[in-house]
Amino acid sequence: MYRTPPAAARSDEWYTDPELLGRVRVVLGRIHLDPASCPRAQRVVQAVRWYGRGDGALRRPWSGQTWLNPPFSLPLLAQFVRHLLAEYEARRVPAAMLIVPGDRTNQPWCQELIGAASVCWPKRRVAFWNRHPRLLAKSNPRPSLLAYLGPHVGRFVEVCGDLGVITPPGAALEQLRQERIAA
Repeated sequence: MYRTPPAAARSDEWYTDPELLGRVRVVLGRIHLDPASCPRAQRVVQAVRWYGRGDGALRRPWSGQTWLNPPFSLPLLAQFVRHLLAEYEARRVPAAMLIVPGDRTNQPWCQELIGAASVCWPKRRVAFWNRHPRLLAKSNPRPSLLAYLGPHVGRFVEVCGDLGVITPPGAALEQLRQERIAA
């Protein structure tokens, strides 16, 4: 049975594991933009540009290789994912990786994402940090998915394939549709 985590765990202030960011850098190269960030996270992400709370990231154009660990609360999660998809479609973002909750696949924003991106479905819960990059939270209560948009799918598969199953754009969406029909 799922229990609601303590208030601190429900916060949107959870940052990406440095080891996972190392993989992101191998796939993307230099991270040009982190549009949902803060000074603490930038100690590890080290993006050329980043937007923090209050910077109006959703009203700005995004460009360059983009890493996105958006707020996991709704409606911000859906807004950030849709903005990234729009910027990718407009070709301002040539490649991007993002991490989002893996238990929201029935929601339209997530279906749009898995319809457009190659997706890694990690076999283990992804750890995040809050106070210090070396102190990873071991109790992430939900699954995550790691998505890639861009021309280097082979590199994404090579670098992230050991984390879990990787599906090409649209494949997971079709599988979800089939599971709903069978249910």
